[in-house]
Amino acid sequence: MTLDDLAAQRAQWVLTLSQAFAGDAVHEPPAASWGSMLNSAQRFVTQAPWLAVFPGLAVFLAVLAFNLSGDGIRDTLDSRAR
Repeated sequence: MTLDDLAAQRAQWVLTLSQAFAGDAVHEPPAASWGSMLNSAQRFVTQAPWLAVFPGLAVFLAVLAFNLSGDGIRDTLDSRAR
């Protein structure tokens, strides 16, 4: 697996998440995704903020983990940066 493959997978994951948030999900309605959870939590953010906080935190941590692991892999495999 090359760095381009990892970047493509990361971009695909972010695109799927943003489509689910926007309501253009590819999956069937009963299937849960972080984007659809955030989208449905918008109505209840004043009464139950944790409905948006936990999926949002999960998205944040997942994107941070992808970015840090991608940077680590790039630093390890890129011989020009040494």
